[in-house]
Amino acid sequence: MNEDSVLLRAYPSRQEAEIAQQMLISADIPTRMTDDDAGGWAPHVGFAAGFILYVLQSDLECARALINVDDSSESVPPAAP
Repeated sequence: MNEDSVLLRAYPSRQEAEIAQQMLISADIPTRMTDDDAGGWAPHVGFAAGFILYVLQSDLECARALINVDDSSESVPPAAP
């Protein structure tokens, strides 16, 4: 993914983020996920950022429609790419 990637949505759990990510991948929308669970070693620890999905700016509207994200969805400041 490149510098044109934008935040799609933050999820509180890895499972929710991975489900959304797989839906996007099946629709040929490239994604990138950042996580805050110590690489899976501490999934029980609720870090601030959660699990964040990024998509390309050009795929944003399609991705939002696919996973039912609107502008009022919870958002988190983007993590460093």
